[in-house]
Amino acid sequence: MFSDRHRTIKILGILALLLLLGWYSDRENRFLTFAECLEDPVRFAGETLDTFPEARVLAVTGSYVRISSPDGPMELRIPEDFDRVYPEGAELSDLNPGDSLEVAAVFRLPGYLELKMIRGAPLRRYKILFSIVTVGGLGFFLFRSIRWKGGFLEFRPDGPGVSERPDNC
Repeated sequence: MFSDRHRTIKILGILALLLLLGWYSDRENRFLTFAECLEDPVRFAGETLDTFPEARVLAVTGSYVRISSPDGPMELRIPEDFDRVYPEGAELSDLNPGDSLEVAAVFRLPGYLELKMIRGAPLRRYKILFSIVTVGGLGFFLFRSIRWKGGFLEFRPDGPGVSERPDNC
């Protein structure tokens, strides 16, 4: 397993395994969408929609919250006794247009969404930027360290104090 024999095949096999696991995860762990609820409203009445990818606040009023989503702008009605705003002590009025957020909503007949839980995520953009910079830096250092030589990937540390002479000379 850890020898240099068939190193390229092992690396490609691991990458293929990661791709297959990602595909399987997306296929098996799908979240319910508003479009699916509208296709069969009776079946999905009362179901919770837990995720809205890249949801952002468009407007907040006393009776609804309008958010953007990949399916287009959506209005989430606010129930009379709604108090599930996170972090604790936050208010719906604290949300500003453009803020990122996490939302859970309940599908109600005849075809609208009722707000169940909302959590502001004001630092989400910084978290994404930090992740991109970290992965980019790691990729840069790997690109500098790994070379293709004679049909194999070879790790070549190049820096001060690294000589080309073998140690036994």
